[in-house]
Amino acid sequence: MLALYEYTLSGFRNDIFVDELSEAGLLQELQYTNTVGSKVYIYFESELSEPDEATLDLIMASHPSIKIQLIRKVEQIRWEIETGGIMSNGHGIATSDRSKTLANGAYSKVKAEATPDAKMSFKTLAGWEEIDHSVVEQIALDVANHVDWCFKAEKKVTDEINSGAITTEQGVAERFNYWYNE
Repeated sequence: MLALYEYTLSGFRNDIFVDELSEAGLLQELQYTNTVGSKVYIYFESELSEPDEATLDLIMASHPSIKIQLIRKVEQIRWEIETGGIMSNGHGIATSDRSKTLANGAYSKVKAEATPDAKMSFKTLAGWEEIDHSVVEQIALDVANHVDWCFKAEKKVTDEINSGAITTEQGVAERFNYWYNE
């Protein structure tokens, strides 16, 4: 009687799975696999023993498609945080790609004019404000630091995913927050 094991996994690679089963000594029991959407159905000749079932779970948890999903998740988290805005000098600052470009333009103008006490109209999340050039400069630097921290956190988490230290989406989010605030 066939035994069915079911997993949810996008991008399942049967060729890699077969190699992993072979290395674990479970290939001879495998009858066939079937994928429907993100569901992976694995049929064995009979029920696996508890240790073999644990090995199968480990193989599926470390399958390359899991890493791909987790890397996509960290990219999504980085983008959401990167473009979600920041607080700088008590001002809410948008950090969309367009907003970052405008902040860099304001920074370039302030640096070229070299008048730190002069004021300029600057649009914050609260609306238009007249702020000192020195504050504009600090805002631009805070935005640049924010973006840098986002990408550094993404790289650290990606490295942890690739090493196998992170295996869940919750772990991705927790570690991203840790590295961003480090």
